[in-house]
Amino acid sequence: MLKIDIRKGFVALTLCTFALCTIALAANETELEPDYLYWKGTKLYGEKNYEEALDYLDRALAQDANYTNAWLYRGHAQKVLKSYNKSLESYDKVLELDPNSHSAWHNKADVYSRQKDYASAIAAELEATNLSANSKYYWYMVGYYQQRMGEFEASLNAFDKAIDIDPAYKDALYRKGVSIMATGNPMGAITCYDDAIEADPDYYLAYNAKGLALETGGQYAEALNNYDKALEIRSTYTQAKNNRMHVLLRLKNYKDSMECFMTL
Repeated sequence: MLKIDIRKGFVALTLCTFALCTIALAANETELEPDYLYWKGTKLYGEKNYEEALDYLDRALAQDANYTNAWLYRGHAQKVLKSYNKSLESYDKVLELDPNSHSAWHNKADVYSRQKDYASAIAAELEATNLSANSKYYWYMVGYYQQRMGEFEASLNAFDKAIDIDPAYKDALYRKGVSIMATGNPMGAITCYDDAIEADPDYYLAYNAKGLALETGGQYAEALNNYDKALEIRSTYTQAKNNRMHVLLRLKNYKDSMECFMTL
């Protein structure tokens, strides 16, 4: 009987210890809130567990409605989950708490672009540049959204601002070349593509675009060399394959053109 009682006492002690530990952990979590909940939410966001992340961020905000960074990450998670209107509301809350948050404006622009509202995206991204004028990426995105709107002339100014900040900014150089071509000066775009390639010799997009510019100018052999270079870097790049096929037809190389066609 004594042994049984000892065992019962041990089990009871173990259960009591477990219960006390559970209470202590809960108390510790409470003490860490809302910072703990925010940290946990951002950690889950980084692990791409967006719905769980949103739950922790909401819990943090329930305790501190002025937690600016929690609102920011809440907007990020909602954006990924395609709750775009709610995401915009979260970013607006960030701006209410911190009017100088260029990140909130930049992310609002991203939400608008996902909704295909490029006019609003441009306006929001320009607000971001007003708050962070030395961000080459913000200026690049202004130009990108302007391109999506067909505002190629206006986009040149934005890309130039990005390039002024970083003369080797390959994406801005490439996009500037695209806008120059769209405004009717394909040969004038070649310098931009060359500068992009100088910045990154494996920039297959720039080789393909340079090939298009050369082809437009009737320089078919040179265009073919650039398409080949793009495919050497990215063998699966369908656009370069298609362009290569067409320039081979212009060169009356029907056999190679049809071989290229068969790989599309």
